[in-house]
Amino acid sequence: MKTSLFFSSVAILLTTSACATSPRTVPPSPPESSFQGLSPEAEQAIRNVEQQILQANDEMEVDDHSSVTPEAHPHVSRIPLEINERVMKWIRYFTLQDRDRFARFLHRGSVYKDLVESTLKKCGVPRELYYLAMIESGYAIHARSRAQAVGVWQFMRGTGLRYGLKQNYDVDERKDIIRSTEAAARYLKNLHTAFQSWYLAIASYNAGEGRILGAIMRGGTRDFWELVEKKSLPPETRNYVPKFLAGVIIGQHPEKYGFTDIESNPFPEVQSVSVAGGVSLSSIASRSGVSLTLLRRLNPHLYRGRTPRAYRNYDVWIPKDTDQSLDQIQQKLAALHPVRRTSRRHLASHSPVGRNQYHRVARGENLTMIARRYHLSVSMLKKINGLHGNRLQAGKRLLVSRKIIHRVRSGEALTVIAARYNTSLKRIKRMNDLKNNRIYAGQRLVIAAGF
Repeated sequence: MKTSLFFSSVAILLTTSACATSPRTVPPSPPESSFQGLSPEAEQAIRNVEQQILQANDEMEVDDHSSVTPEAHPHVSRIPLEINERVMKWIRYFTLQDRDRFARFLHRGSVYKDLVESTLKKCGVPRELYYLAMIESGYAIHARSRAQAVGVWQFMRGTGLRYGLKQNYDVDERKDIIRSTEAAARYLKNLHTAFQSWYLAIASYNAGEGRILGAIMRGGTRDFWELVEKKSLPPETRNYVPKFLAGVIIGQHPEKYGFTDIESNPFPEVQSVSVAGGVSLSSIASRSGVSLTLLRRLNPHLYRGRTPRAYRNYDVWIPKDTDQSLDQIQQKLAALHPVRRTSRRHLASHSPVGRNQYHRVARGENLTMIARRYHLSVSMLKKINGLHGNRLQAGKRLLVSRKIIHRVRSGEALTVIAARYNTSLKRIKRMNDLKNNRIYAGQRLVIAAGF
């Protein structure tokens, strides 16, 4: 696998590099000017935290390569916590200028804290990485960046697919707090294996492996702080690790920084049940005895209100605390079959070859939203509808595509099928959640034919 080869080559390069330096284990004390603008209470709180970190490092000599586990010494982090002027800047920012927003982050995160930390621990990475997702998204499940990174861990589409997160018309597992946390843990573990430093692993999560490797080569060191001083890293990445460290320090002692009443109802303990593809959540709710509202809360990645149709079976999250046993629920759900709808919209989306599919514009919708929904570019959507501007009127009917179900014949290749229907190989793979170009005779493919 290309990714595995990359990680292996990075690990070899870093472990054999003559210019590699060992990470510092004792953080420097911040200068007195670091406390300007802070209240006496906040200043004392920061000094107290500094002392705890210094004492932990002195006693345990913890660094990036430490074999000490949090279970053996709960007060010691496996990610070294350094306080310097750059970290202090973000502590001041979160506790003063951006206080209200950071309080919302803490509050939203508290819903998932136990779940995420236990998942990270199970996957063999530091629980402090819980705060990485807080910095990424503020624990907004439906967060989407301008670069189209999605979910709490802000996975790009390609990286998400690489780490097993399903994404198609019916589902986006980047919004699944459990599956996405497991994927993030595997990704971060690989980054740490490659760079042998949690600071560099976290920086790579932000900037990408290639850019960090380039920074190491240019800077002649794998000490994160030296790379920062040499400005070998992108500006955003130079701030990313200090921002994360500030989040950890405040988050582990929120009350000392005046953040109170941040606890909220925790995410329920869940279990998975296998359900046929294309089954509505309302049917699952009625058979399992779980309320539809709770079912939607536990499965925000199923945003069409059903299990994904591209899979014969799909595992859905339900709470462990139910009136029925898991076996009873599984037996009842096994009898469910995909819902057959007869609405005009459903018929259009399953129309035969040559039948056009239309979309009626709802109030508040724009071209970008509609194009993304039907896997089109805005320019193509405008072209096939003869639109010259971007303004849309509610109720207008837009031609969006021709939906075709193609049964693969013996010897057919994806490239041939794509050319036949005037569409792209990438688009066919995306709509059918194909990881590679392998197909088999008799397989049904959903095709959105071009014009």
